[in-house]
Amino acid sequence: MQAITEVVRKVVHGTPRLDIHTHLYPPSFGECLFLYGPDELVTYHYLVAELFRARPDLEPRAFYSLPKNEQANMIWEELFVVREPLSEATRGC
Repeated sequence: MQAITEVVRKVVHGTPRLDIHTHLYPPSFGECLFLYGPDELVTYHYLVAELFRARPDLEPRAFYSLPKNEQANMIWEELFVVREPLSEATRGC
């Protein structure tokens, strides 16, 4: 058992870790992954999902047909102005 523990410890401590969940990619990742600015921050997928929970009347097709800045404005208004930021996603924005 001690040998397994040692191997696991060695692998865990020797494996490089990258934080890619923050979506902070360098420009070299190209325009699909290099997203920046307030509109991209506010249209983060967790906030979009939260908007749909807050606004069940909103059709996804209608939302996604809007320009990015209008999507961001809708999310901002609904989740930060009309409602208090309660979720982890809104508190972190």
